[in-house]
Amino acid sequence: MKRTSYPRPVSRSLKVAAVVSISVAGMLFAAMQHAKTLRTNRLLHQLPSTARAVLRIDADALEKTAAGKTLIAAIVGTEQLSEIEMVCALNPLEALSEVVAWIRGPDDQPLQSIGVMLKGRAASAGTLAACHRALVEGRGGTVIRLDGPSGPMLANREQQSAIAVIDERTIIAGSVTTVTEAIGVRRGTAPALIERRS
Repeated sequence: MKRTSYPRPVSRSLKVAAVVSISVAGMLFAAMQHAKTLRTNRLLHQLPSTARAVLRIDADALEKTAAGKTLIAAIVGTEQLSEIEMVCALNPLEALSEVVAWIRGPDDQPLQSIGVMLKGRAASAGTLAACHRALVEGRGGTVIRLDGPSGPMLANREQQSAIAVIDERTIIAGSVTTVTEAIGVRRGTAPALIERRS
């Protein structure tokens, strides 16, 4: 005669452990999603309404991956990356915690120029601004101070590129128009991306 075996009842402690594990996993997932939402919301308030596309790079996360330097080199360019490392003695993946790039332009020219917001980790905004000056001067250019309606910035003499210190860890770079717009958003004198209706 065959004996019928029944599954053993799961102990109460195993049930509790399973519920706790699932709850903790759910809370971690919710916290990560909330953090992503906060970062996105922050960018929508910091970037100008003329931004058409935005790319955010978490340099902290990239530094831990083999593809990190490859991606930065693809965005910045291998020669420019080498120049930054040589002239400024900075490794972008170590010096920065966040890179935000956006394409901007008015409705009739939506892809007019690119803006970049750099947040320093091992480098202060002053160090990043000094690096910009060294790069411009290393190419035979001159850096001048511009006092625009939105605030001061540094630009090359031809005013093709500019940079502004936003806080002790953050700079914004791009064309004079791009930087002016971004400073204006910070000062509340220009509309932010979150205000754009279309």
